[in-house]
Amino acid sequence: MPIFTVQLPGSQVPNTEAGTIQAPGNGKLEYFYEDSGAPAGVGSYTTFFMLHGYCYHSGIFQRLFPLAHQSYSQSFPFRVIAINRRGYPPTTPFNPFELTVFESGSEEERVSLLLNEGRNYVLLLDGLIKELGIPE
Repeated sequence: MPIFTVQLPGSQVPNTEAGTIQAPGNGKLEYFYEDSGAPAGVGSYTTFFMLHGYCYHSGIFQRLFPLAHQSYSQSFPFRVIAINRRGYPPTTPFNPFELTVFESGSEEERVSLLLNEGRNYVLLLDGLIKELGIPE
């Protein structure tokens, strides 16, 4: 299954890109992300993948994006990629079965679902690293 990125209009921060990426190995899930972009003029930099908590979305990290392009950040160049979790549009929502497991599933079912979600995030990060050409 190919990884693909779709440009979406409406990133609220100048000089950033927004899109969705399909989670490798799970063709049914797409995750929304915003990317500050690689710092200009440097070969090596740190990438921060930001994953929000409950009651927030990836927009909570937009204040960090302009900092990645400020001149003082050249002493510690960095890139910010903020990801919307499932259940926060336009990322794929949880399906009815998953919602039922969260609400009333057994402990074993909930643990299994959460472990699977963790696996999806690992695959997502791997896909973003490859798709966006993030250096080691």
